[in-house]
Amino acid sequence: MRLLLYLLAAGICSQALGGLEWEQTEIVMTAKADDDHVDAVFHFKNTGSKPVTIKDAQPTCDCLNVGAELRTYAPGEGGTVEATFYVEHHLGKNRKNILVTSDDPKEPERTIFFTVVVTEKAEAGTSKKVGDRVDSPP
Repeated sequence: MRLLLYLLAAGICSQALGGLEWEQTEIVMTAKADDDHVDAVFHFKNTGSKPVTIKDAQPTCDCLNVGAELRTYAPGEGGTVEATFYVEHHLGKNRKNILVTSDDPKEPERTIFFTVVVTEKAEAGTSKKVGDRVDSPP
């Protein structure tokens, strides 16, 4: 019984702290070798009861440009981290990391991934970005 109460209390406390909830932690896209770049948008929301500040968002590769509003997000408020992958000389599968740092008590560091598969030429049935999602042809 005590264990049940402890687990229930821990769950309530973690809900109260909340933190950033990500719609997607990995986006996978395709590109042709002659494309200049490919863009992705990662959406998050502060699901906690306290404000959370995004402190930094750093890519692991010079081929990736990352943009994020480094500010405080109120409970219920959402934001985005935008990533641009520059295709030049990157044939094949390219899985790149973005380290997002915040004062989220639940998860102060979160790694999100942008994977781009670069082909030499367009293939039938490849995916392209539509808005913030990857849609395959019907």
